[in-house]
Amino acid sequence: FFFFLIRNLKIAVNKRPVSVCFDASNLAMLSEGTVNKYCSGKPNACGLLVGYDEYGWIVRMPWGPLWGEEGYV
Repeated sequence: FFFFLIRNLKIAVNKRPVSVCFDASNLAMLSEGTVNKYCSGKPNACGLLVGYDEYGWIVRMPWGPLWGEEGYV
């Protein structure tokens, strides 16, 4: 089931950005780099899934360009 969910999400984001919500507790102090932790809690932040690469999903967060990788995680 999980494989099909991931595959369908990749198909969707190849067509247009997708709104996503997730547990962002591990992102509070992020200044650069990638996050490789699974989200395990209740959703507490939303962003715009704009793509993916070999490392994972690329999400534009609404917290501005001074956060994360110029506003992306």
